[in-house]
Amino acid sequence: MKNFISNKTLIIGLGLIGGSIAKAFKLHEISREIWAFDLNFESIESAKNQQIINGIQLLDENLADFDLIVLSAPLNQYQNILQKIHNKINSKATFFDIGSIKNFNFKNIPINFIPCHPIAGSDKTGFENSNENLFFGKKFIICKKIDNFIDSPLAKIITRLGAKPIFLESNLHDKIYGLVSHLPQFLAFLCAENSPKELPNEFIKKAFRLDQSNPQIWSEIFELNQKNLEFFYNEFYQNLEELINDIATINFSKLAQNIELPNINQIFSDDNFLKYFEKNFAPIFFRILVIISFLKINDLKKFKEYAGQGFEDFTSLICLLKFDPTKLRDLLSKNQKHIIKLFNNISN
Repeated sequence: MKNFISNKTLIIGLGLIGGSIAKAFKLHEISREIWAFDLNFESIESAKNQQIINGIQLLDENLADFDLIVLSAPLNQYQNILQKIHNKINSKATFFDIGSIKNFNFKNIPINFIPCHPIAGSDKTGFENSNENLFFGKKFIICKKIDNFIDSPLAKIITRLGAKPIFLESNLHDKIYGLVSHLPQFLAFLCAENSPKELPNEFIKKAFRLDQSNPQIWSEIFELNQKNLEFFYNEFYQNLEELINDIATINFSKLAQNIELPNINQIFSDDNFLKYFEKNFAPIFFRILVIISFLKINDLKKFKEYAGQGFEDFTSLICLLKFDPTKLRDLLSKNQKHIIKLFNNISN
């Protein structure tokens, strides 16, 4: 299989993902020329100064010379961008996006448009946080069937990035990622106000990192995938309500039943962490109950294989159920009222 090399690439949106694509294309020599459009002129200048891109390309101009186009703008900008470019691009160009929602109904979608979603990201945003290796070893979802896909330019690009192409129908994609990606992020935002203020080590920082994600970016994802999000949230909430109602008699071994606990045993030998855990027991244990309620959603078993790093980080706190059960029982007894209050805070 010969490598695909683009003569001229256009990347629309030079934030975290678009910037990472530009850097990866540069690293793997996927394109002879890379041009970009972004409303943030500092991102354009930074990419030019690093010799990642050749320069800025305005969308009002003729775009027929581009044989590879990547749409990596926020979803709420898609309609405006598609309106501008649909009659200016080459109909034979490889044109794909990287958005988190695939079942959208925008107008002026070109016939050569391929909806895609690389399962890679960060709680950080902007070109300054982009990474040329962001897609290495990650899933790359494609939501349009392509004849002879293995020999297509897109397949060759994904392979060169070190990613793994996976086909999903658009409706199924949105259902799956509504559960394994959008709901964990929604729950992190929901609980963020009551999260511990101190994040003393990498384990805790990772466990609570979704709290720091950009709410503006995620609000449009939540809105576009509202139906799936609400469906899974309702099941989650019923699970959590049951746990809170039975909080006084929680059986810790039963709580973790049929759930694979991460192996992070080293934290139990850290006296400073154990003191931190005891001090912040209520918000940490409430988050564990939230995670357990999420993991008990029926469809999760069949969809978990599609999850990304955000899922792993969000659920990592459940390893604390390996803590001494006698000590857990004592701490729960002391913090029970506080935990119920935290539940009431998200219920109102």
